[in-house]
Amino acid sequence: MNSLKGIILFFLLFSISVSQAQEKYWVFFKERDFSKSQPVSLKTYQNRRNVNLEIFQKSDFGPNQKQVQELSDAGFRIQNVSRWFNAVSVYLTDNDKIKVQSFPFVKEIRKINNYQNLASNRIPRNEDGLYLSYPLHQINAGAFIEKGWLGEGVDIGVIDGGFLGANEDKNLHHLFENKQVKGTKDFFSPPKIDFYGEKKSEGEIHGTMVTTAIAGFNPLKKQLFGLGLKSNFYFARTESSQKEARIEEDNWIAAIEW
Repeated sequence: MNSLKGIILFFLLFSISVSQAQEKYWVFFKERDFSKSQPVSLKTYQNRRNVNLEIFQKSDFGPNQKQVQELSDAGFRIQNVSRWFNAVSVYLTDNDKIKVQSFPFVKEIRKINNYQNLASNRIPRNEDGLYLSYPLHQINAGAFIEKGWLGEGVDIGVIDGGFLGANEDKNLHHLFENKQVKGTKDFFSPPKIDFYGEKKSEGEIHGTMVTTAIAGFNPLKKQLFGLGLKSNFYFARTESSQKEARIEEDNWIAAIEW
């Protein structure tokens, strides 16, 4: 009899713990807030004109801030707000999902998951004329260099798991010397105190490597790694350097919108 009570108690406790386990979800809203006169930057509008896109787009307008605040006031900690998705990301238990779904302005709740392994790559080199990296040699990058097409006036966002040592990397020295890095932001929780120096794993250097592939130049060897030599950069950390996780897609969306 005692053993039967123990089994029943175990399953009761197990079901309670499962219902209280938090997972990350998108919470989609029924309506968008169209009250803002300029929801995106003037440069965004100009970029759309340049490529003949519709200037004013519905996806520029996200959730009503009062409705977002209503969720927050109810005790739900908002992770990110997406204009494009008209949604917020938030950690919820099974019981929380029922409560959130009861709000009249909530359209749908969708789970964000899961985990996969991380892969990295190295950049080969080819010493031919101006020392070009092998990928640049493959695409005949010399034709771009002859015309002076090195990304001047172009803004590039690099979204990655870390930019360890980028500010001290000899191949990226020109970006910092010429003030071409226009902004950095850490969307991952917990954020880093030292954006370039804090090391959580060996994968923290991946964003630095990616930036090198885009705009790297070694002045001693006269070796060019990428054609974005004169571009401006924004660095966003959105993910763990140890795991590849779909659960971080809201950080990626927030960084893209930033």
